[in-house]
Amino acid sequence: MLATSTANQSKQQLDYEAYLVHALNNQTFDGCHYSYQFNAILNELIELVAAQPKPSYTYKGETLFKELFAYARCNVMFDSLTDALPSELHPVGLVLTDAYNQPVHYVHKVLIDNTTYFLDAFGLFENINDIKARFGRSLITGVRVFDASNKQDVYFDGYKTLRDDNNRSISNVAKTIEKSHTDNHLPFELVGRLLNLVIKDNKLAK
Repeated sequence: MLATSTANQSKQQLDYEAYLVHALNNQTFDGCHYSYQFNAILNELIELVAAQPKPSYTYKGETLFKELFAYARCNVMFDSLTDALPSELHPVGLVLTDAYNQPVHYVHKVLIDNTTYFLDAFGLFENINDIKARFGRSLITGVRVFDASNKQDVYFDGYKTLRDDNNRSISNVAKTIEKSHTDNHLPFELVGRLLNLVIKDNKLAK
């Protein structure tokens, strides 16, 4: 069982680093203008939600993206959302826990067009139960505010271990592709890709 678990972790690591290489070699954003370009995508999402209100905004396909950033590396998406989302959306980090108070998943609560949504790598959901339902055997019994920068938070140490592992991967990839701005661009690249996927699959053809 342990060998299987180790093999799965190794595959996830390879998948993750391969994804980073691909994302940073095929960047959505251009150099120092990435913040402006990201804001344009974000505004398009806000306009979409205002024009086409519905309970959820998801997208089809992209299995690897979902497996990595909704499950194996959901904390990478959580950190990226923390860095990229503007204050105008009133973002609040949340940790979803099981019956033993162990963290299972991390999401952000946001406010768009006066409606509260929960955002993770699958998209936007008005009802957090839609996210909870994905974790069958790891039954979600608790939801609480989580700030990954708060060292006093009971979940901080465990989360820091995950983040340190991710930082090692990012460092390895940065050396491989010789890009010094990996840390600056990655949150916007990752969240920008998520928002683009949501927009593309939910925008009605004119």
